[in-house]
Amino acid sequence: MKVLTNIRFYTVAGIAQYLSNFIRHNERDSSSSLFLHGVDIMRPDEKQNIPFALIQSARRFKLITRCVDSPQIADVIKTAPNLDHVRSTYEPIIQAYLSAIEQVQPDVILINGTFYLPWCLLQAATRYNKARIIVHYHGVLKKEVEHWKEELAKQRFLEMERDFDRPNITYVFPSNHARQTAENEVFGHVLQHAVVLPNPTPEAFFQKPQGIRERTIGMVSRWTRVKNPSFLISLARHNRKTRAGYHIRAISDLEKDTLSYKKASSIISFSPPVDNAQLPSFYRRLGVLIMPSHFETYGNVAQEALAMNTPVLVSENSWFADTLRELELDRWVMDFSSPAAILERIEEIIATGVPHAAWEQLRERYSDTPIFNAYSRILLDS
Repeated sequence: MKVLTNIRFYTVAGIAQYLSNFIRHNERDSSSSLFLHGVDIMRPDEKQNIPFALIQSARRFKLITRCVDSPQIADVIKTAPNLDHVRSTYEPIIQAYLSAIEQVQPDVILINGTFYLPWCLLQAATRYNKARIIVHYHGVLKKEVEHWKEELAKQRFLEMERDFDRPNITYVFPSNHARQTAENEVFGHVLQHAVVLPNPTPEAFFQKPQGIRERTIGMVSRWTRVKNPSFLISLARHNRKTRAGYHIRAISDLEKDTLSYKKASSIISFSPPVDNAQLPSFYRRLGVLIMPSHFETYGNVAQEALAMNTPVLVSENSWFADTLRELELDRWVMDFSSPAAILERIEEIIATGVPHAAWEQLRERYSDTPIFNAYSRILLDS
């Protein structure tokens, strides 16, 4: 069965990591009948970041690249009088997706996300009208742009996200939290054809504890308001002021030439985004990983760190908070309003470490094999 999907290989993006890991799983599964086609739409001035080892060894995956010159969505959305204007502006991208669809003639079109490229794929899939459509709701767009000051832009984005409300679509959510947020705040009704499937963590992350952990606090995140990076700066300042003695490290896409980087780099050690396979060495050195996000549909990095036996602290706005409660790690879910309170809790959880029973449960329920097997069934049966 042929599945066509939108794909970008950004190292810091959760969607890219999910797809890359699923491609690897599908390659290992000798019984799989899925053949995946990933369509990468890029601008002429963009550099394609392809994991060549993955692509060259794949037998059930093909990458299709289309180069389309198009304006930045931030520039278009702020002045667009209506959604039809946005659609007209990005008609070349819609046509690029449609040509790829007609070339592949897929049985299923898998749309990852609800941002403007996935939305363009939705337009093309609707015009094709010969394939089942599945939307993997990795993030709620309304929450992603909540901090924008331009009310017109936020309204257009909401209209764009609401355009995904169609009776012939099957939705996959990573959490009940994400599903309920989309239903209550975006669509305004219960979605009839929706399933909840947690994101998995690759088996390679599940490693036994290795000695005493360093007094290092880490964060892996895009540097955007919804991820609450300002708290990391506040925590680093409090750490220096109180001489708590922690080393603060962040893997992020924050550019070195920005004012934010220049202000924060004296108290935070920054590293650029890395491939998912390189993250275990980062997690292994941490005393704790924090995830203070204002909103998080899942929380991949917290689950990966926990799989590495690294303690985590996450906000109540993350779905992973529910997982921690299931694992009886309620005290690892916090309100990130007080750097002092967070440092106090960090001292506590570094001392206790990850309970082995919690680690065992995480491995049994959330490793990639059982979850990706379920994902394959959704693609086949939807």
